[in-house]
Amino acid sequence: MFFEHGVYRQQKSLTICEANRNYSYSCELCCNRGYRVDCDRCPIKFAHKQTVELLRSLAKSRILA
Repeated sequence: MFFEHGVYRQQKSLTICEANRNYSYSCELCCNRGYRVDCDRCPIKFAHKQTVELLRSLAKSRILA
């Protein structure tokens, strides 16, 4: 449930700043609440990378349009 919620928050982020804030919060919870998943296998990290790439791409297309 924790990871699903973290991925959902990434997917609902409207800005890169919001995505970064949500990702930071998820990482903090993971470390402090004992989840301790390998960061390279974290689904929230994967969703964060996808979200940031998408938001950057959208920002570039708006600038070029």
